[in-house]
Amino acid sequence: MSVLGALRNPSHTGSRRCVPCTLVNVAILWLAVNVVVVLGRPLAGAAVLVVGLVVIWLRGYLVPYTPQFAPRLVAASPIPTTWFHDTNEPGSIADRSRDGDRLLGELRRAGLLDADEERVYLDPDFERRWHAEMDRLASQSLDDLADQLASVPSVPSARPVEQDGQKWLAVGGQTALVARHVAIAELGAVTALEPHVDDPADRLAMARPLREFLTDCPACGTAFDRSSEVSCCGGYTNPREKPRETLVCPECEQRFLRLPDPE
Repeated sequence: MSVLGALRNPSHTGSRRCVPCTLVNVAILWLAVNVVVVLGRPLAGAAVLVVGLVVIWLRGYLVPYTPQFAPRLVAASPIPTTWFHDTNEPGSIADRSRDGDRLLGELRRAGLLDADEERVYLDPDFERRWHAEMDRLASQSLDDLADQLASVPSVPSARPVEQDGQKWLAVGGQTALVARHVAIAELGAVTALEPHVDDPADRLAMARPLREFLTDCPACGTAFDRSSEVSCCGGYTNPREKPRETLVCPECEQRFLRLPDPE
Protein backbone atom coordinates (compact mmCIF):
# COMPACT_ATOMS: atom_id res chain seq x y z
CA MET A 1 0.00 0.00 0.00
CA SER A 2 1.35 3.46 -0.92
CA VAL A 3 1.81 6.23 1.61
CA LEU A 4 -1.01 8.25 0.02
CA GLY A 5 -3.25 5.20 0.06
CA ALA A 6 -2.56 4.66 3.76
CA LEU A 7 -3.40 8.30 4.54
CA ARG A 8 -6.60 8.38 2.45
CA ASN A 9 -9.91 8.14 4.31
CA PRO A 10 -12.31 6.21 2.02
CA SER A 11 -15.30 7.06 4.23
CA HIS A 12 -15.11 10.74 3.25
CA THR A 13 -13.40 10.76 -0.16
CA GLY A 14 -14.10 9.56 -3.66
CA SER A 15 -17.78 8.82 -4.29
CA ARG A 16 -18.49 9.37 -0.57
CA ARG A 17 -17.02 12.87 -0.44
CA CYS A 18 -19.38 15.37 1.18
CA VAL A 19 -19.36 18.48 -1.01
CA PRO A 20 -20.62 20.87 1.72
CA CYS A 21 -17.91 19.54 4.08
CA THR A 22 -15.26 20.13 1.44
CA LEU A 23 -16.45 23.68 0.69
CA VAL A 24 -16.61 24.66 4.36
CA ASN A 25 -13.10 23.34 4.95
CA VAL A 26 -11.68 25.09 1.90
CA ALA A 27 -13.29 28.35 3.10
CA ILE A 28 -11.80 27.93 6.60
CA LEU A 29 -8.42 27.08 5.09
CA TRP A 30 -8.55 30.17 2.86
CA LEU A 31 -9.28 32.40 5.88
CA ALA A 32 -6.36 30.85 7.78
CA VAL A 33 -4.02 31.41 4.84
CA ASN A 34 -5.05 35.06 4.59
CA VAL A 35 -4.40 35.57 8.30
CA VAL A 36 -0.88 34.15 7.92
CA VAL A 37 -0.22 36.36 4.87
CA VAL A 38 -1.50 39.48 6.67
CA LEU A 39 0.92 38.69 9.49
CA GLY A 40 3.73 39.05 6.97
CA ARG A 41 4.48 35.37 6.31
CA PRO A 42 3.53 34.79 2.65
CA LEU A 43 5.73 31.69 2.24
CA ALA A 44 4.23 30.17 5.39
CA GLY A 45 0.79 31.01 4.01
CA ALA A 46 1.56 29.19 0.77
CA ALA A 47 2.76 26.16 2.75
CA VAL A 48 -0.41 26.16 4.86
CA LEU A 49 -2.51 26.31 1.69
CA VAL A 50 -0.74 23.38 0.02
CA VAL A 51 -0.73 21.18 3.12
CA GLY A 52 -4.35 22.00 3.88
CA LEU A 53 -5.54 21.19 0.36
CA VAL A 54 -3.64 17.88 0.41
CA VAL A 55 -5.25 16.93 3.74
CA ILE A 56 -8.73 17.82 2.45
CA TRP A 57 -8.09 15.79 -0.71
CA LEU A 58 -6.84 12.75 1.19
CA ARG A 59 -9.01 12.85 4.31
CA GLY A 60 -12.16 14.62 3.13
CA TYR A 61 -11.87 17.46 5.62
CA LEU A 62 -9.32 19.41 7.67
CA VAL A 63 -11.29 20.63 10.68
CA PRO A 64 -12.20 17.92 13.22
CA TYR A 65 -15.88 16.92 13.45
CA THR A 66 -16.68 18.56 10.12
CA PRO A 67 -19.35 15.95 9.15
CA GLN A 68 -21.27 16.88 12.30
CA PHE A 69 -21.52 20.62 11.59
CA ALA A 70 -20.72 21.45 7.95
CA PRO A 71 -23.87 20.02 6.26
CA ARG A 72 -26.12 21.86 8.74
CA LEU A 73 -24.10 25.05 8.30
CA VAL A 74 -24.54 24.93 4.53
CA ALA A 75 -28.23 24.02 4.93
CA ALA A 76 -28.76 27.15 7.02
CA SER A 77 -27.19 29.31 4.31
CA PRO A 78 -29.13 30.68 1.31
CA ILE A 79 -27.27 28.29 -1.02
CA PRO A 80 -29.79 25.92 -2.69
CA THR A 81 -29.47 22.27 -1.64
CA THR A 82 -29.75 21.23 -5.28
CA TRP A 83 -26.29 22.73 -5.92
CA PHE A 84 -24.86 19.76 -4.02
CA HIS A 85 -27.41 17.00 -4.55
CA ASP A 86 -29.28 15.60 -7.54
CA THR A 87 -33.06 15.25 -7.19
CA ASN A 88 -33.63 13.44 -10.50
CA GLU A 89 -32.45 10.07 -9.11
CA PRO A 90 -34.01 8.10 -6.25
CA GLY A 91 -30.70 8.15 -4.39
CA SER A 92 -29.46 5.60 -1.86
CA ILE A 93 -27.93 5.63 1.60
CA ALA A 94 -25.22 3.31 0.21
CA ASP A 95 -22.69 4.07 -2.50
CA ARG A 96 -22.77 2.23 -5.84
CA SER A 97 -19.28 0.76 -5.67
CA ARG A 98 -20.56 -2.74 -4.85
CA ASP A 99 -22.04 -4.87 -7.65
CA GLY A 100 -25.75 -5.49 -7.13
CA ASP A 101 -25.76 -9.02 -8.56
CA ARG A 102 -22.87 -10.04 -6.29
CA LEU A 103 -24.69 -8.60 -3.28
CA LEU A 104 -27.80 -10.59 -4.16
CA GLY A 105 -25.58 -13.68 -4.35
CA GLU A 106 -24.29 -12.96 -0.84
CA LEU A 107 -27.86 -12.59 0.40
CA ARG A 108 -28.70 -15.97 -1.09
CA ARG A 109 -25.70 -17.60 0.59
CA ALA A 110 -26.87 -16.07 3.88
CA GLY A 111 -30.19 -17.87 3.43
CA LEU A 112 -32.20 -14.69 2.94
CA LEU A 113 -32.99 -15.27 -0.74
CA ASP A 114 -34.27 -18.33 -2.53
CA ALA A 115 -35.39 -19.08 -6.07
CA ASP A 116 -37.50 -21.46 -8.06
CA GLU A 117 -38.01 -21.82 -11.80
CA GLU A 118 -40.13 -18.69 -12.00
CA ARG A 119 -38.88 -16.15 -9.48
CA VAL A 120 -36.45 -15.06 -6.79
CA TYR A 121 -38.04 -14.42 -3.40
CA LEU A 122 -37.13 -13.40 0.13
CA ASP A 123 -37.01 -15.68 3.13
CA PRO A 124 -40.45 -15.18 4.77
CA ASP A 125 -39.08 -14.57 8.29
CA PHE A 126 -36.60 -11.98 7.04
CA GLU A 127 -39.30 -10.33 4.91
CA ARG A 128 -41.58 -9.99 7.95
CA ARG A 129 -38.79 -8.42 10.03
CA TRP A 130 -37.95 -6.01 7.22
CA HIS A 131 -41.57 -4.90 6.77
CA ALA A 132 -41.95 -4.46 10.52
CA GLU A 133 -38.90 -2.18 10.56
CA MET A 134 -40.22 -0.18 7.58
CA ASP A 135 -43.59 0.26 9.32
CA ARG A 136 -41.81 1.55 12.42
CA LEU A 137 -39.66 4.00 10.44
CA ALA A 138 -42.59 5.23 8.34
CA SER A 139 -44.27 6.55 11.50
CA GLN A 140 -41.28 8.71 12.40
CA SER A 141 -40.61 12.32 11.49
CA LEU A 142 -38.04 13.28 8.88
CA ASP A 143 -35.77 14.66 11.62
CA ASP A 144 -35.91 11.39 13.60
CA LEU A 145 -35.26 9.42 10.43
CA ALA A 146 -32.18 11.55 9.73
CA ASP A 147 -30.89 11.00 13.27
CA GLN A 148 -31.27 7.22 12.98
CA LEU A 149 -29.62 7.21 9.58
CA ALA A 150 -26.67 9.26 10.85
CA SER A 151 -26.11 6.65 13.57
CA VAL A 152 -25.51 3.89 10.98
CA PRO A 153 -21.80 2.96 10.62
CA SER A 154 -20.31 4.15 7.28
CA VAL A 155 -22.91 6.93 6.98
CA PRO A 156 -20.94 10.13 7.70
CA SER A 157 -23.95 12.42 8.15
CA ALA A 158 -27.62 12.83 7.32
CA ARG A 159 -29.98 15.79 7.50
CA PRO A 160 -33.59 16.39 6.50
CA VAL A 161 -34.42 18.40 3.37
CA GLU A 162 -37.81 19.56 2.15
CA GLN A 163 -37.68 20.62 -1.49
CA ASP A 164 -40.78 21.71 -3.46
CA GLY A 165 -43.08 19.96 -1.00
CA GLN A 166 -41.17 16.67 -1.17
CA LYS A 167 -39.20 15.05 1.66
CA TRP A 168 -35.58 14.03 1.20
CA LEU A 169 -32.47 13.23 3.19
CA ALA A 170 -29.07 14.66 2.31
CA VAL A 171 -26.55 11.92 3.10
CA GLY A 172 -22.89 12.80 3.39
CA GLY A 173 -20.88 11.46 0.46
CA GLN A 174 -23.90 10.98 -1.82
CA THR A 175 -24.49 13.27 -4.80
CA ALA A 176 -28.22 12.47 -5.01
CA LEU A 177 -30.71 13.37 -2.33
CA VAL A 178 -32.27 10.25 -0.84
CA ALA A 179 -36.07 10.19 -1.05
CA ARG A 180 -37.83 9.50 2.26
CA HIS A 181 -39.38 6.24 1.05
CA VAL A 182 -35.95 5.02 -0.12
CA ALA A 183 -34.40 5.82 3.25
CA ILE A 184 -37.20 3.95 5.05
CA ALA A 185 -36.71 0.88 2.86
CA GLU A 186 -32.91 0.80 3.09
CA LEU A 187 -32.60 1.73 6.77
CA GLY A 188 -35.22 -0.91 7.60
CA ALA A 189 -33.23 -3.47 5.61
CA VAL A 190 -29.99 -2.55 7.42
CA THR A 191 -31.66 -3.20 10.78
CA ALA A 192 -33.37 -6.42 9.64
CA LEU A 193 -30.04 -7.75 8.33
CA GLU A 194 -28.22 -7.36 11.65
CA PRO A 195 -28.84 -10.94 12.91
CA HIS A 196 -27.63 -12.40 9.60
CA VAL A 197 -24.77 -10.19 8.35
CA ASP A 198 -21.94 -9.23 10.70
CA ASP A 199 -20.19 -6.51 8.68
CA PRO A 200 -22.03 -3.14 8.93
CA ALA A 201 -20.64 -2.08 5.52
CA ASP A 202 -22.07 -5.24 3.94
CA ARG A 203 -25.49 -4.61 5.52
CA LEU A 204 -25.49 -1.08 4.15
CA ALA A 205 -24.52 -2.21 0.65
CA MET A 206 -27.10 -5.04 0.61
CA ALA A 207 -29.93 -2.67 1.45
CA ARG A 208 -29.83 -1.06 -2.01
CA PRO A 209 -30.60 -4.14 -4.18
CA LEU A 210 -33.25 -5.31 -1.70
CA ARG A 211 -35.43 -2.42 -2.87
CA GLU A 212 -36.16 -4.46 -6.00
CA PHE A 213 -38.36 -6.79 -3.93
CA LEU A 214 -40.86 -4.08 -2.94
CA THR A 215 -44.07 -3.46 -4.87
CA ASP A 216 -45.64 -0.90 -2.51
CA CYS A 217 -44.27 2.36 -1.13
CA PRO A 218 -42.83 1.80 2.36
CA ALA A 219 -43.72 5.37 3.35
CA CYS A 220 -47.43 5.45 2.44
CA GLY A 221 -48.37 1.93 1.29
CA THR A 222 -49.38 3.01 -2.22
CA ALA A 223 -48.65 0.53 -5.02
CA PHE A 224 -45.78 1.65 -7.23
CA ASP A 225 -46.38 2.68 -10.84
CA ARG A 226 -43.98 1.79 -13.62
CA SER A 227 -42.62 4.80 -15.43
CA SER A 228 -39.45 5.78 -17.28
CA GLU A 229 -36.75 8.41 -17.13
CA VAL A 230 -38.44 10.28 -19.98
CA SER A 231 -40.33 13.35 -18.83
CA CYS A 232 -41.73 16.46 -20.44
CA CYS A 233 -39.57 18.54 -18.12
CA GLY A 234 -36.24 17.26 -19.34
CA GLY A 235 -35.81 14.37 -16.91
CA TYR A 236 -34.08 12.41 -19.67
CA THR A 237 -32.00 14.11 -22.32
CA ASN A 238 -29.49 11.54 -23.65
CA PRO A 239 -30.53 10.52 -27.20
CA ARG A 240 -27.84 7.82 -27.42
CA GLU A 241 -29.18 5.65 -24.58
CA LYS A 242 -32.53 4.00 -24.06
CA PRO A 243 -34.33 5.50 -21.05
CA ARG A 244 -34.45 3.20 -18.02
CA GLU A 245 -37.70 2.03 -16.49
CA THR A 246 -38.42 3.23 -12.97
CA LEU A 247 -40.78 2.57 -10.08
CA VAL A 248 -42.59 5.69 -8.88
CA CYS A 249 -44.87 6.29 -5.92
CA PRO A 250 -47.86 8.23 -7.32
CA GLU A 251 -48.79 9.47 -3.85
CA CYS A 252 -45.32 10.70 -2.81
CA GLU A 253 -44.61 11.77 -6.43
CA GLN A 254 -41.03 10.53 -6.15
CA ARG A 255 -39.02 7.87 -7.92
CA PHE A 256 -38.19 4.84 -5.82
CA LEU A 257 -36.03 2.65 -8.03
CA ARG A 258 -34.38 2.38 -11.41
CA LEU A 259 -35.29 -1.07 -12.67
CA PRO A 260 -32.44 -3.29 -13.93
CA ASP A 261 -32.01 -3.48 -17.69
CA PRO A 262 -33.74 -6.55 -19.17
CA GLU A 263 -31.30 -9.24 -20.20
